[in-house]
Amino acid sequence: MKKVMNILNPDINTYRRPKQKRGILKFESLLDTAEQLIEASGIEKLSLYDVAEVAKVTSGSVYHFFPNIDSLLIALAERHLSEFEHFAEPKNPDEIKEWKDLWLCLSAQARHYYNHNYVPAMLLLGPGATWTIRKVDADGNRRIAKAIAKQMKSFFHMPDYLDMEEHLLRAITISDALWRYSYREHGEITESFWKDSVIASTAYLECFYAPMMPVKSK
Repeated sequence: MKKVMNILNPDINTYRRPKQKRGILKFESLLDTAEQLIEASGIEKLSLYDVAEVAKVTSGSVYHFFPNIDSLLIALAERHLSEFEHFAEPKNPDEIKEWKDLWLCLSAQARHYYNHNYVPAMLLLGPGATWTIRKVDADGNRRIAKAIAKQMKSFFHMPDYLDMEEHLLRAITISDALWRYSYREHGEITESFWKDSVIASTAYLECFYAPMMPVKSK
């Protein structure tokens, strides 16, 4: 059994991630139940007791994995952040002609995921975004930046930029700030805020990347 803990407060933010198939299935089932309860009643009313009741397991089974609500929410946040790593791959690669096309495409895919999935939006953009979850989010964004850098290098003949992943991470952070503002004001990432986030993050990246780079042959 692997213990996953946040460095800011290991005693509070520890949850157990199982390695055996049976434990993994139960772990994921409890996360599914928690998502259903959040969608129905919001984060504020979520309790481990309710998760156990709806999942039809004992409270001890829930506490075995999650000692408190914070640890369960962290596990949910990490689950959705892993989904964002998949968005580093564009759905329509033939439409990518320059790096800004790739950045625009990936941003649009991430926005769509947020706007169509209530739980990650609440956890990462909304009132569920506690300081600890923000730290988890930052760690996830670093992995996403690494995945995007890999995609850029697969599409284009790029110079060996120093700190490429760090630049992409900061561009993601710029977008996230505007998306949180939009979610707080409108309950979604609006078209206007999304366009502003693309403009701002692209302008930042243009400080480091040439406008046009040779496309690699398929």
